[in-house]
Amino acid sequence: GLPWGPWGEGMFTLCFQDITFGSIITIFFLIAGAKRYYDIIRFAKLGIISRKDKVKISLGIFIGVTGIIHMIATIATHTSYSFTIFTDIHTSLIWFLSTYISYQELRRGRHHSWAITTYWMIESVFWSFRAESLYVHTVGISKISVYLWVPALIASMLLTILGV
Repeated sequence: GLPWGPWGEGMFTLCFQDITFGSIITIFFLIAGAKRYYDIIRFAKLGIISRKDKVKISLGIFIGVTGIIHMIATIATHTSYSFTIFTDIHTSLIWFLSTYISYQELRRGRHHSWAITTYWMIESVFWSFRAESLYVHTVGISKISVYLWVPALIASMLLTILGV
């Protein structure tokens, strides 16, 4: 089984990472994202989105879908834990929300706010640690996690780079 408590096998446990760090990041973005959405909704839509911006939107959607596929795959193979399902759900929803807010910014000719860029950067760091923990702490889902989260991790890093 998984180590119990916040620390095990030389790193934060997967449960601790998912519940603590994942929830803090989600709450941060819900507050900052709601403020940003409120700020940009009053600007007129320009309707022009560049190719680079379309790539950013596609990457955000890809990452959100990856979380849902990961959740379904781990449930189907009976290798999921309740906290990983919780994290996959709320992270996917937040990725979709951040992508939607990003889309609204782009449609209004606005640059990405600090909230979007910071969220993408923090998520990239969080998922790099989480991918390692998924690989180390879980034998059954390690291949599923690596095949799904490594491309998502790369996509989130690209989003951070393209978003700046």
